[in-house]
Amino acid sequence: EDMNARELLESSIEEKVAFVPGECFYPGGGHLNTLRLNFSAMPEDRIVEGVQRLARVFVAALETARVG
Repeated sequence: EDMNARELLESSIEEKVAFVPGECFYPGGGHLNTLRLNFSAMPEDRIVEGVQRLARVFVAALETARVG
């Protein structure tokens, strides 16, 4: 809940996977801890790989938050 999707985007791009921060979809702002994924045109194996890459980013962010 305390993660900011916009802050995670750069790390995700380094893992060669991207998303749109969810705040872009809320005209009133907020919802910084949300994101949108598009997987409608990807084969299943690429979706699995993308989710694994995102998981690495999220785990690293959680570990950093615990230490900090």
